[in-house]
Amino acid sequence: MEDEFQFLLCQRCQRESRNPKLLPCLHTLCMDCVQENKPVGQCPICQTPIPQLSGIPEQDNLLFANLQAKLNTYRKIVSGSELFCDCCRDSAEFWCSECEDFFCIRCFETHQWVSKKKSHETRKVAEVKAESFKQFLDGARKSRVLFCANLNHRDQSSSTSNIYCTGCHKPLCCACALLDSQHTQLYCNIEMEITRRQQELGSLSEELVKKKAHFHVAYNSLRDKTEHMDQVKNETKELIQKKVEQMMQLIREQEQELLEMVERQHRLGNEELEGKLQQAEAMLKRMGAGEQLVEKMHLYASDQEVMDMHLFIKKSLEEFKNLQPLAVEASVQAGDFNECKASLQALFERVTGKRDAFSRAVPATPMMEESLAKDSTPSGKRKPGKSEKAIQTPTKVLKLEPRSVALERTPRRCEQGLPDDDPQPGPSTSTPSRNGGQMPAARGAMLSGELGNTHFEPGDQEDSSIMISSSEDTDEDTADVFVNDATIIHATVHSQSQKTTISD
Repeated sequence: MEDEFQFLLCQRCQRESRNPKLLPCLHTLCMDCVQENKPVGQCPICQTPIPQLSGIPEQDNLLFANLQAKLNTYRKIVSGSELFCDCCRDSAEFWCSECEDFFCIRCFETHQWVSKKKSHETRKVAEVKAESFKQFLDGARKSRVLFCANLNHRDQSSSTSNIYCTGCHKPLCCACALLDSQHTQLYCNIEMEITRRQQELGSLSEELVKKKAHFHVAYNSLRDKTEHMDQVKNETKELIQKKVEQMMQLIREQEQELLEMVERQHRLGNEELEGKLQQAEAMLKRMGAGEQLVEKMHLYASDQEVMDMHLFIKKSLEEFKNLQPLAVEASVQAGDFNECKASLQALFERVTGKRDAFSRAVPATPMMEESLAKDSTPSGKRKPGKSEKAIQTPTKVLKLEPRSVALERTPRRCEQGLPDDDPQPGPSTSTPSRNGGQMPAARGAMLSGELGNTHFEPGDQEDSSIMISSSEDTDEDTADVFVNDATIIHATVHSQSQKTTISD
């Protein structure tokens, strides 16, 4: 098939079709593609719905079907194979473009006598062989001979119609025109009606071309936005990967989260753009099909084909005319990943730019604060209850003395009636003195004097002990605790003093 007539092929499977169907979107499909179409009920090219419940359009593409038949006839003639008369099967020498039959010489004479009033154009087969397919089509194109819409009048010689009723939208023979007296004022010349319809389709086609230009602009804009989105996506991914490489290993998982955010935004934006892009592409295909069909109607359609197909094509073209191109700027807002970039910048500044200041300003953890508070609490102190008042903690005086001095003091404590040392380690609560508080006063004076006279050298620690004395309930009381065999620390509580003196 010549390249110029590739449009006759099915627009889906690109194969020849003897019964092409014309869809409302003006795409032409073969019957096999229509029946195998999934999903059923829409055009497989532009997804335009098919109004018929069966999913099979009712309108045949008469133009394409007739052109395909003529093309097959031309191939048969120029192939060099022997041609036979369609009436008697003798060798054929003539071909009638109106009857589309081959005739031998004898049948040709009969045909000429029978069809002399029907203006049939008969040509010699040898002449057709010498012509190109386009010349063959020009010669085979049917003249403006239309028949009455009444099928019962087709076989009558007087059925040729020159009258068109604008009320019935049908060509009429003279007999039908006389019988239809109600539409007498609506009659017009059939040739004028054909010319008017051709001009009407031409005007619609011109408007379609202008509309198509607007759709091309919208389509290109959508395509540019899609490409820009892909570019921004790639740039953003590169930026994310570059920034994340500078961060610490502890926040590597942030890279994946940011990449997923980019993919999610790109997917959402791309879905919207793809939908709009498909709509625009579908409309361009529909308009292209309509433009092509009108052009081929003008070039090759016979009068009968124009009359039969006009209303259907006109309806579709008028629908196209009312369509509006997509307002790209208003309906589609392609994302630029600003949210992702802002999150990335905030993370990068927090990790790299403000890391030192942030680490110095970190407060103590709750566990550290609890430990410090516990260490600062005096040992053996009772926590005041809800009904008790807080009592100021008395100052403690710590004393270090040699083990020998402590041992010498022990009998003296017994002679003076002092209580024995608490054998349990750690602080303990002393009880009131049985001597009415006179002995603690004397003992406090003695301890005060010894604090100033006792001195330890570093080497004497092995011969020393530690004894801690504290008191809550009396002005002065001592609880002796042996911590080890090296040192004894005496902690004497003075409620009147606010200072703590440590003597080595």
